Amino acid sequence: MELQDDDVDRGAMPARPRALGPADLRARQETYRGFGDTLAVSVELAVSPVIFGLVGYGLDRWLGIVPVLTIVLVLFCIAGLSVRMWVEYDARMKVHEAAGPWARAKISDPRVEDGV
Repeated sequence: MELQDDDVDRGAMPARPRALGPADLRARQETYRGFGDTLAVSVELAVSPVIFGLVGYGLDRWLGIVPVLTIVLVLFCIAGLSVRMWVEYDARMKVHEAAGPWARAKISDPRVEDGV
């Protein structure tokens, strides 16, 4: 059985994959980078408090005050992660705001500079 040209259009035979252009590759890289960054942050949020808790538990057992340092170190870790995430988010948003078209419009508008 021989395939005809319209068979490819109907999906009977997969068409040859097209080459990705630079814009497509950039978008794909950005997506994958976003997935990787998200995975790294999620692992950090899950593992760091556990490590701090285990260190606190070890110190608690050594000092004989079992729940105190475990709770303190876990809360310290969560507070530190929260502050770090907020600072990174704020810095990324400032860069995003500065790169947006609304920021360029303010700079190029002479009325904004004159205070009108």
